[in-house]
Amino acid sequence: MKEIRVQAHGKINLVLNVGPVRDDSFHEVSMVMQEVEVCDELRLVKKQAPDRTIDLVCENFDLAEADNIAYRCARLMQEKYSLPGFQIFLRKTLPVAAGMAGGSSDAAAVIEGADRLFELGLSRKQKEDIGASLGSDIPFFFTGGTCIATGRGEQIRPIADLPGFQLVLVKPDFGISTPWSYRQFDRASARPDIDLSLMEEAIESGDPGSIRNLLQNHLESAALAEYPVIQKIKEDLLSSGAFASMMTGSGPTVFGMFENAEEAGRAACRMKELYPEYQVIQTAAWSRRDGVSERN
Repeated sequence: MKEIRVQAHGKINLVLNVGPVRDDSFHEVSMVMQEVEVCDELRLVKKQAPDRTIDLVCENFDLAEADNIAYRCARLMQEKYSLPGFQIFLRKTLPVAAGMAGGSSDAAAVIEGADRLFELGLSRKQKEDIGASLGSDIPFFFTGGTCIATGRGEQIRPIADLPGFQLVLVKPDFGISTPWSYRQFDRASARPDIDLSLMEEAIESGDPGSIRNLLQNHLESAALAEYPVIQKIKEDLLSSGAFASMMTGSGPTVFGMFENAEEAGRAACRMKELYPEYQVIQTAAWSRRDGVSERN
């Protein structure tokens, strides 16, 4: 095998409870994470010996190689398993700096792709541990679908699939620093957590109203205060037919949830008219249980 192709899907948070700072300087979190259909595409290609260098080529976006988590993941895999050189060709579709863990998903895809390309035979636990050493969101993408994540986000438990709701994502033309978001949270008054078991029950029931009432993101309030356009996007999605809307992760991407593709399509068109400078994507909640490698 000389090359392998892997897809790297994004995520949204249905619940993001933030707890106290841990001894390792991370915050304790408890989340319900949902994989989405929209994805980046990666192609890993072996180099000929004796070339042991690793190259990351982003085909449609300007990325700094050394700072990219997928590149750092590739270097870690090479060092850990004495791999020969290879190239990574990355085509970005997921918004960058968006609260959708696109970089973490790319990194998970590199781990999965290298495992397959070089026939390492790694277990899911081994891949999760490699990913967790570089980023808290990475382990989620080896299970995907709908999951509860706890600890610093690396402890993953799959739950019942979210019904196949359609999503409209709106990514403003700015980013929000994750450290900034957590600092603002630390300065604010404590907020009660959503009981994850209640959201798990709502997802099992498939009732849109129950799911809507349990959506929560502890990082959203500070973002709304600093960037009022995020609240405006939420309101516009709701007035366009979404049964629920919330910011995902540390933002600034906002998602609207729709019961069918026709409603979502109309809303996506309206959001593109209202926000022509922003990235608007119509996608779907996505379910799969057999790992990143099967996204081909």
